[in-house]
Amino acid sequence: MSAPVIKTAAGHEFRSTGDASQHRWLFTVTAGIPLLDALHSVSDLLSTIEDPINDAAMGIKALEHNAAWRVEHVLECAKAVIDSLIDGIEYPDSPADQRATE
Repeated sequence: MSAPVIKTAAGHEFRSTGDASQHRWLFTVTAGIPLLDALHSVSDLLSTIEDPINDAAMGIKALEHNAAWRVEHVLECAKAVIDSLIDGIEYPDSPADQRATE
């Protein structure tokens, strides 16, 4: 079997907006981004929340207000990209119906 081709998949939405009952999403992951590019972006995102999390863990500064929202938003974005990459795995040598069950 050939190595899987991994790119971001379509359909990964994040950051709900408006009336929660309407299930609307403000942002979406762009489909077709190569694995390494997407992972570099996730790494960059996660690096922006290292300091506030470390400060909270060390008891230097509580994780609250804007810092807490930043951590929540970054984690939501990173999760959407990782989920998109997982769904974007394609095995070139296997039939489409088999890929859906792997």
